[in-house]
Amino acid sequence: MILIMIVTLFRGACAANESYNEETTLNPAFEMAYWHFGLSIAQKWRERLGLQRHAEWDEILAKLAPLATSPDGIYYTRKRVEEYLIS
Repeated sequence: MILIMIVTLFRGACAANESYNEETTLNPAFEMAYWHFGLSIAQKWRERLGLQRHAEWDEILAKLAPLATSPDGIYYTRKRVEEYLIS
């Protein structure tokens, strides 16, 4: 269930600032960072409670796309789908 939600969320996602076109936005930085932070904290709390880590959550954390950066290392707010399309 979570895997389906992440694919849906980050392909054509509405970024938090809501100013980017949903159809061309890919991996918005705030949402990517928020998912990584939230899943990491959830796993830590499971460990503190003496529970096993969710293997699926660790798999999702490992597969989250890195934040988009320029060649200079500056973070972009999102990637655009057009950057991945072959003409």
